[in-house]
Amino acid sequence: MRQDPVLVGRVRELQQQIEKLQTAQREFRQEQAFQLHLYKAERSSKFHFMSPVPSPLQKTIFKEMENSAGNLVTTHNGISDVLVDYYSDLFAPPSTGG
Repeated sequence: MRQDPVLVGRVRELQQQIEKLQTAQREFRQEQAFQLHLYKAERSSKFHFMSPVPSPLQKTIFKEMENSAGNLVTTHNGISDVLVDYYSDLFAPPSTGG
């Protein structure tokens, strides 16, 4: 199966945007943890002596997905195919209604 270079480029661009957002979220959580650490230090709580550790980010794992026909897909390859089909349709060039 031949891949559309425009679609591949768009997917890579979206992946880079996701990475930037995840980095920003990680930095925000670290800053938030540090601010909470300072707040608890002012109150001299037992948590002041603990290092400021942000809560870990959780990845979303798809265990099932519905395809365009309405069938439930549960296999890894099936979910991948549903996603590829969805984004291929989403970024497909507009059809000319002639």
